[in-house]
Amino acid sequence: MAHGILMAVLLFALMLPVIAASAWYAKRRYARAVSRLQADDPPLGRSVGHADAACTDPIVSGAIPPSLSLAIQRSDSVHEANAVSENAQRLRRHVLLVQFGSASVYWWLVLVLMAAHAILGSGGNVDTLLIIPWFVGPTIVLLFVVPPAVAWVLQAGVSRTLMNLTVSGVVLVASALMLNASHWDSMDGLGFVFGYCTIAIVASAFMRPSFRGAGVPLAAAGGVAVLVLAAMAALIVVLDDSPADVDLSNAELVAGTIFLLTLLAVAAGCGWLTLRLIAKGYAAKRFSDLQFTVATYWVLVTAFALGSVARDAGSSTLFLVYPERPRTWPSVLEPFLPALFIAGIVITWLAFRGLQSAALARLVRRVPPRGSTLLFLRVFKHSNRSETFMDRFLGYWRFAGSVWMVAGPDLAGAYMEPNEFFDYITGRLRDHFVARPDEARPRVDRMDTGRDPDGRFRVNEVYCTSDSWRPTVLLMIERADAVLLDLREYTARRAGTRYELTELLRSRALHKSVILIDQNDDVSRLSQEIDALAREVAARGMDDRDAPSVRILTFGKGTDAEMRGLFHAVAQAAGSRRMNPGPQ
Repeated sequence: MAHGILMAVLLFALMLPVIAASAWYAKRRYARAVSRLQADDPPLGRSVGHADAACTDPIVSGAIPPSLSLAIQRSDSVHEANAVSENAQRLRRHVLLVQFGSASVYWWLVLVLMAAHAILGSGGNVDTLLIIPWFVGPTIVLLFVVPPAVAWVLQAGVSRTLMNLTVSGVVLVASALMLNASHWDSMDGLGFVFGYCTIAIVASAFMRPSFRGAGVPLAAAGGVAVLVLAAMAALIVVLDDSPADVDLSNAELVAGTIFLLTLLAVAAGCGWLTLRLIAKGYAAKRFSDLQFTVATYWVLVTAFALGSVARDAGSSTLFLVYPERPRTWPSVLEPFLPALFIAGIVITWLAFRGLQSAALARLVRRVPPRGSTLLFLRVFKHSNRSETFMDRFLGYWRFAGSVWMVAGPDLAGAYMEPNEFFDYITGRLRDHFVARPDEARPRVDRMDTGRDPDGRFRVNEVYCTSDSWRPTVLLMIERADAVLLDLREYTARRAGTRYELTELLRSRALHKSVILIDQNDDVSRLSQEIDALAREVAARGMDDRDAPSVRILTFGKGTDAEMRGLFHAVAQAAGSRRMNPGPQ
C-alpha cells in the first residue's frame, strides 16, 4: 500500500508540468474556437426576431434631451455601504473564515500525524522531540501558515502576482536548507524542497482564472488515472511470484506489452470518467469552481504528506535526517506504521471536507438564495489585464450576485467552467452559443442566478454570433440589476462599446449603471461624447425629473481600496434598481 501511494505521488508530480502545458494549450484553442464561432453566421441564415427589430429602431432625433449630470469620483473614495454590499461582505468574511480556519486545523493535524510518525519511525525515543526547536522562525511560517494562506489567497480576491510566489519559494528553499543544514545535499533535504516547490508552482498556476477551467479538471482526472495505474501496478507486484531473472520469449514480451497498454487504457478511461463526473457535478451545482480548485490544491498537499509517510517505514516523514536511534518498538509493529498513519491522514481529510461543507451549508442557509445580477460590459483589452481585474473584483462581487457578460477575445477561456471544457473537448461547444436573434430570450431566461454551496454566484458568459449579440445585450441590459461599463482604453473606433453606451442611454438604465475609466483618461472628452450620444437618442417622454445622472469612477493601479470602492458603487447601483425599477 505504502509503495503504491508513493509511486502514485511521484508519477503525478512528474505529470504536473504536462498538465499545466495541456491546460494552457486547451485554453488557447478554446479561445480561438470561441472567436471563430462568434465570427460565423448562424447555420440557418439570418432571421430577425422581436429583439433584433427592437435594436434596429431608428434613433429619435429632434427632441431636446435632458441635461446630463456627471458624478465623477475616484474608486478608492467610495465607502458608502448598502444592504447589498453589507450582506455580501458579511457572507464573504464568514465563508473565508470557515475555509481558512478549517484548512488550518486540518493541515496542523496532518503535521502532527507526520511528526508522530517521525517519532515512532525513529524508534519512539523521546529525544526525537528535539526536532521542535528547528521549527522556529521561517520554518514555522512555511509549514504551518503558508499552505492554508495560499488556499485563502486563491479565492479572496486580493492582489497576487507570481512574484509573491517566487518570494515564498525562496523562503521555502532557505527554510528547508536551514532545517537540514548539515545534510543539505542529501536526498531527504532535496525531496522536502522539491515537494513543496512543486506545490507552490502548481498553486501559482491555479491562481490564474484561465487555468482553473481546464487545468484543475485535468489535474483531478490525471490524479485519478495515476492512482488507478499505481494501484494496479502495486497489485501486480504483490501477486507476481515469478523469478525476476527469467528470459522472456517474444510471445511473452508481446503479451506483456498488450497487458501494459490495457492497464494504461483502463487508467485513461478512469480519468475520462472523472472528467465527465466533474462536468455533471458542476452543472448540478454540487460545488463551485473555486471550491473545486481549492479542494484540488489540498489534494496535492495531502498527496505530498502521504508520499512522505509512505516513502520509508524506517525514516523520518518530515524529510529530516536524524542520528541513528535505538529502536524500542516491537519489530512486528514497524511494517504497519505507514499504513496506520496513511489511514489517519485520509480519515482526517474526509472529516475536514465533511465538516467544512456542513459549516458552509449552514452559512448559505442564512442568506437569500437569489442575489443581484451584474451585467459587465467592457472594451476588450489584453487578456492578462482583463483576467487580473475580473478575478479580483469578482472575489467581492460573487457573494452579492451573479455576473453576466458577452464572451470576447479578452476573456475567452478565462472563465471556462468544467462543463464547458468537457463540452469543448467532446465537440459540443456550439451548443452554448446564441446562434440566432430569436434564441436570445430563452438563453437569457436560463441564466444561472442561484448560489453555489459555498455561497458564491457564478459567472455567466454568453456566447454570441455576429448576428445575435445586439439583441442579447439589449435583453441583459433590461434584466440586470446593475451594469458596469468598463470604458478604459475606449476610443471612438470601438463601435461595439459605443453601441452599448448608446443603448444604456436609450433604455434609461443609467440609474443602475457605473462607468469605469482610467485615472489618466480625458474626462472632458468622454463627457462630451456621452452628451452627444444623449442628444442623439433623446429618450422619448422624458421630462426634467428623468434627467439622467451618469456615475463615473476613475480607476488607477487596482489597489484593494479601489476594488472595494468599485464593489460598493456597483452594489449601490443594484440597490437603486430595486428602488427605481424603471420601464420594463
